[in-house]
Amino acid sequence: MLRVVFLRQLAPTASGDSALCLGIEAYGHAEWDALGRDLLCAAVSVLLQSLLLACEEVLHVPLESEQRSGYLRLRWSLEEAQRVDLSAVVATIERSLAVLARQYPKHLRLDEKPVSFA
Repeated sequence: MLRVVFLRQLAPTASGDSALCLGIEAYGHAEWDALGRDLLCAAVSVLLQSLLLACEEVLHVPLESEQRSGYLRLRWSLEEAQRVDLSAVVATIERSLAVLARQYPKHLRLDEKPVSFA
């Protein structure tokens, strides 16, 4: 199973508490099809690589990243997490992944994990 974990921190805002996303961590394999032919894994990879590209090359978000086979971690600061543009990109990726998770519940799972301020 492929898991994508949204790293969240509750932070006080003017309108109340908000669950800010401070990063993502993805690991595992979808195992929907054979290696190299797994369209679900490819779809998730495209979405997560798009998030990385948006952070680095479009929004210029300073971030920590780690990639290896079957694993990706992206982490940004609390200050960056409060940016409207980054929040919009993350929300779009999260909603796209949620559609896939509903379609393939045995192969893709989305979770949230509380983290401390970065």
